[in-house]
Amino acid sequence: VVRVLGYYVCKKDVRTHRGQLMAFGCWIGQDGHFFDTTHFPEFLKTFPFRGKGIYKIEGKVVEEFGFPGIEVIRMERLAYREDERYGL
Repeated sequence: VVRVLGYYVCKKDVRTHRGQLMAFGCWIGQDGHFFDTTHFPEFLKTFPFRGKGIYKIEGKVVEEFGFPGIEVIRMERLAYREDERYGL
C-alpha cells in the first residue's frame, strides 16, 4: 500500500458492465509529475471525489499497458486555507 498527496486535476466517470459507477482520476503529485488513479465502485462509494483540492490517497500500485497507476482503497480531501489575496 502506498500513500501519496495529489492535487486533483480531473476525473472520468464510467459504468461497469453491471451499471455501477467507477472513475479514473488524474492528479499532480508533490514532485510536479502527473499520476493516474482507478476508483472501483465499492471504494468510490465510500471515498468519493469532493471537488478541487489536495487529497491524501492510499492504494495499490499497478501497471497497465506499461504505465503505472494507483488502485485507490482510501481517499480523503485535505483541508486547506484559501489565499485571501484572491478572495471575493
